[in-house]
Amino acid sequence: MDNRTGNNAPLRRAGTGFYLSGVPSLIARAGQEPGVFAHLVHRGTGLIICVYLLVHIIVIGQAAFNAQGFDSLMDTLRQPVYLVLDLLLFGAVIFHGLNGCRLILLDLGIGLRRQGAMVWLVVAATSVIMGWGLWVLWPELA
Repeated sequence: MDNRTGNNAPLRRAGTGFYLSGVPSLIARAGQEPGVFAHLVHRGTGLIICVYLLVHIIVIGQAAFNAQGFDSLMDTLRQPVYLVLDLLLFGAVIFHGLNGCRLILLDLGIGLRRQGAMVWLVVAATSVIMGWGLWVLWPELA
């Protein structure tokens, strides 16, 4: 008997392989359980926001060293493909923020029995806000 776990099973070590072994089943469950879907998208949007912030700091840092290069980069970033990426970033930030508010409510014990409805409310609100963002951005894309 293993004294650390209190049963006959050996203590499992938590390594990268341990965490990654559950990813396929987690993705499969995302289609059936709204909370798992929200969890995965929340993690994904968090990573996207972190990567964007790092790139943003690097790009803004260029202004200190090369004003002409920065102006050229800003002209490039006004192209429609980058505006669409900005819209997607906007959606990621909106979903991440609204889902964070949902998680705070769950932590407070509010809506525990209505998690699925709350997830779809977050998705619907994100879609509406992104639609508004597209409406605002549309003149720049045309």
